[in-house]
Amino acid sequence: MPALQACLSEIPPKRYDYVMKRYRVIVDGIVQGVGFRYFCMYTAKDCLVTGSVRNMSNGMVDIYVQGEEENINTFLDKVKEGIGFIRVDDMRIKPVPVVEGEREFVCLYSEDW
Repeated sequence: MPALQACLSEIPPKRYDYVMKRYRVIVDGIVQGVGFRYFCMYTAKDCLVTGSVRNMSNGMVDIYVQGEEENINTFLDKVKEGIGFIRVDDMRIKPVPVVEGEREFVCLYSEDW
């Protein structure tokens, strides 16, 4: 029995400090027609966050992002940086309720919303 206890003591404890967060982010700038939504999708996969991104009729982009706070912050920092012709002038961030069971980050189109 002591050998079993020794083995069990080597198993790392479960993380109970994991807190899922979700935010709605409205992005303004040069963010349509420059590959911004697909940049968001690939960046989300790298940052281990889920959610969605879609163009808005007013030229802005609407993002929902969900995950651990640190991963969300990394995602938002990279989105704010942009690449190529993307230019982010403003990001309005608002906490929203978590969507249980969400497993991926997707690009939505107006008719999907």
